[in-house]
Amino acid sequence: MANQNEGDKEQKLSSWGLVQPAVLILIMEEPRHGYALLEELKTRGFLPNSADGGNVYRGLRKMEAEGKVISRWVHFDGKGPRRRIYQITQKGKDSLYEEALGLAERAKFIELFLSQFRRIFSNEL
Repeated sequence: MANQNEGDKEQKLSSWGLVQPAVLILIMEEPRHGYALLEELKTRGFLPNSADGGNVYRGLRKMEAEGKVISRWVHFDGKGPRRRIYQITQKGKDSLYEEALGLAERAKFIELFLSQFRRIFSNEL
């Protein structure tokens, strides 16, 4: 079987729809500004290094419009311009919980599928 090239793998990883819950879980840990979120998403492997950061910022604005996060402008004395700091709301926490439940169910299905795949194609994965 042919392996996918690295670009294809990155495209599939970033299109899995895990970015929003990953952002919410990072904001649950502590309020963060957009660039810090983007860097942490990459560091933890939720986004490939080549990912378009604009999608994260658009997602933050969308989640704010949906009431899942709130933001405020903060100026860090002597450390550059103001930054918009995002915080999770109760609606965001509820959404994160529901997303986690859905992912857990999907993970069960994926593991079942992969076990059958490995049974048939014993040398793969």
